[in-house]
Amino acid sequence: MSRNFLFVGLFLLVAGGASTQTIVPPAPGDAAATRPVVHYAGVGVTAPELIPANLTIPPGGHCKEMDGAGKLSVVVDGNGLPREFFLIKPLGSDLDKMMLNIVAADRFKPGVVDGVPAAVAISDEMKVQACIEERKEAGVKRYSLRVRSVPEQKLAIQTSLITGPKPPTNDVPPPDHESLPPGVFQVGGDITDPVVIKSADPEFSEKGRADKINGICWISLIVDTHGMPKNPKVKQSLEPSMDQTALAAIERYRFTPAMRNGEPVAVEVEVEVNFRLY
Repeated sequence: MSRNFLFVGLFLLVAGGASTQTIVPPAPGDAAATRPVVHYAGVGVTAPELIPANLTIPPGGHCKEMDGAGKLSVVVDGNGLPREFFLIKPLGSDLDKMMLNIVAADRFKPGVVDGVPAAVAISDEMKVQACIEERKEAGVKRYSLRVRSVPEQKLAIQTSLITGPKPPTNDVPPPDHESLPPGVFQVGGDITDPVVIKSADPEFSEKGRADKINGICWISLIVDTHGMPKNPKVKQSLEPSMDQTALAAIERYRFTPAMRNGEPVAVEVEVEVNFRLY
């Protein structure tokens, strides 16, 4: 996918409160065994450089503006491809998905270690200006989120690995999980916990507020390699309408992904959503 296709065609469809967008990183290699040594700031290490793209931003009509600034961690390999990336300072909105897609399509002049192209970890401070447009399809309102200008990106070499805390090895074994999808792991051993870096307060449903329902709804979900919540499901119900607002809150959570030997991995976790009326 070229960057030109990304910016001309990048949009987020929203209907009935649900959003869909695919984050597709390039495929530099097929297995963890092919992962190169990642370098950080130090003597002889130079940063990758973002290759400017000749972009044409399509003209748009009236739209609601949606702007924001976030920060990502990115490993750029020796071929100038973004190999691993996740949010460090998320916004908690659909702009997070847009920033991840922008990085996935970026191309770089690779970083150099002692004169040789190599994988280098960088931070990417990004400012995006987006536009929300409304249209109707078969009588259903749909909204598209598109960029309205070329994003600003400020790159810097990371000084060290960004990761969450490693769980204690003498902890009790993790609970039994249902069969996990391929490529999804359980936390424990050499796999660190994902860390919540942005949460969202759940809203009370009308019934929950009227009946003064308090309590905890447990949600299971997958935290992917970009730190985004995937496939949230109610593990322990509180009340059906409250369960739905709990799921909506989880969709706005952002994480530092779990790590195994310094590489982001997808894991299954459980999160408690606590409802309290005072």
